[in-house]
Amino acid sequence: KDSVVQIIDDAVIPSGTSYATFLIKTTGSIGNAMISASAKGVNGTSLSINTASSQTQLQVYTGGLTAEIPVDTPIEFKLFVDDENAD
Repeated sequence: KDSVVQIIDDAVIPSGTSYATFLIKTTGSIGNAMISASAKGVNGTSLSINTASSQTQLQVYTGGLTAEIPVDTPIEFKLFVDDENAD
């Protein structure tokens, strides 16, 4: 099974603090992952993460196709991709 997230570095909670921040990296796979944390002498915990694709929000359409395309005849047309998430 493909991994959906990767932990970049081990998280270390510094002395005198109660939490640590750390980076995760998505792998491009869609699915669920469980991130767990534990330490000697304390209760561990877990968090479920779901990764999803933004590709469902892409719109693809063509330009320059005003008639039927003849068989075995090269044609030129424009292909547009509109990403609703783009800035």
